[in-house]
Amino acid sequence: MLYLMNAIHTVSAEIQKKSIDGRLLAKYAQLEENDIVVDLTSSTDTNIAIFKDSVAPYGKVIGIVPTSVSATTDVTPHTTGFVGIEFRQGNAEELPLTGSSAHVITNSQVLNLTHNAEKVFSEIFRILKPGGRSVITAIIQHAGLSDYMVAIEKLGFENIQVKQQQAVSLTDFTLNGYLSEQEIVAIPKETTDLLYLTVYAEKPGNGMGVQSCVCS
Repeated sequence: MLYLMNAIHTVSAEIQKKSIDGRLLAKYAQLEENDIVVDLTSSTDTNIAIFKDSVAPYGKVIGIVPTSVSATTDVTPHTTGFVGIEFRQGNAEELPLTGSSAHVITNSQVLNLTHNAEKVFSEIFRILKPGGRSVITAIIQHAGLSDYMVAIEKLGFENIQVKQQQAVSLTDFTLNGYLSEQEIVAIPKETTDLLYLTVYAEKPGNGMGVQSCVCS
């Protein structure tokens, strides 16, 4: 199964180059002025600037730079204009934020770079304020879409919606780097039929009475 994960990561890297546009993410997440936004797996500030404009004048945008990545981004907290922009080093499975501290959590890259997607969604649920929204992308097996949605619901999310999906296949070319021709032929087709999708979900509640700040 390790070979399959490696192959999926290869496809993930290709899709990551064409990751969902930040303006579309902002639309899906229904960003509002003064929102506190956390963007997972942020190794660049491409979408940060888009989010900054969406949450101005007094919102805050925090980008999480994976600890597995050699951070070239300045992770020192800094502010641009009236909008706080901050980068923090950390992992999606253990976010460096306190509970109920963000209005929105986004991820424009692929969730499969983690080995524990359920833990990531659990952390997202913990970090979101009541009524908070998440917009997360992932690569999953096509046959597992229903189970994937049910797993998110079981964590407590509601109003779960697939905003976009794209069929992806582990091609022979991709698998050739990991398997022999005989092994490729032997793989069940449903294993290599994948979906690249963006899922919207909400944490129950209306957010009333929750402090609008992100604590360290």
